[in-house]
Amino acid sequence: GTYYLNNDYQRFTAMLVTTVNMDNIGELIITGDGKELFKTTDIMDTKIDINVEDIKELKIEFVSKNNSLNNLNYFYLVEPYLYK
Repeated sequence: GTYYLNNDYQRFTAMLVTTVNMDNIGELIITGDGKELFKTTDIMDTKIDINVEDIKELKIEFVSKNNSLNNLNYFYLVEPYLYK
C-alpha cells in the first residue's frame, strides 16, 4: 500500500512475521518518494526500523517469487508505528 506522510514523521517501525515456515516466497520492499529504504527476503520475525524523515510518500510492497498472490496470506506487518 501507499501512505502519504507529508514529511510529518521521523521513523517507521514494525515486525515482519509469517504464519508458515516457507523459504523464498518473496520479498518485502519499502520505498520512500521512489527511493528504496528497506528490502528483505527474510520474513521470519524480521524487525523493521527505518528513517522516514522528509518522506512524503511511503510505499510498502510484497513481491511474490512465483507470482502467486496466495503468498500474501502468509506474512504480516505486526505493530506498525510511525513516530513524529
